Amino acid sequence: DDDLLMSSGLNKRKTAKEERKRVAHKNLLKEALEEDEKKRQRREEIHEMFKEDSDLLQEAEENIALAEEKKKRKKEQHRNEEYDEQYILDRKELEAVKIAKETEGSSLV
Repeated sequence: DDDLLMSSGLNKRKTAKEERKRVAHKNLLKEALEEDEKKRQRREEIHEMFKEDSDLLQEAEENIALAEEKKKRKKEQHRNEEYDEQYILDRKELEAVKIAKETEGSSLV
């Protein structure tokens, strides 16, 4: 009987020790999973920040390209206006020369 009680007491202590080990292991796993989840969330946050930065950079590049195109068109428009003004002056000059030649020719007659 004493042997049975002693054996039973050892088994209970062994079982309790195994249970504590199991609970400790379970808690370690839980902590590790929580830590992994925190790291995953942080990676997502960082990824989102880079995505936002990337989107802002792309938007800025597009705005720069639009501004350059607008500047180019404005410069071209200005150049066209100068050509138009010069064309008008040239036409007036040619008309004046033509009138002068006609006047010269008619005064000889």
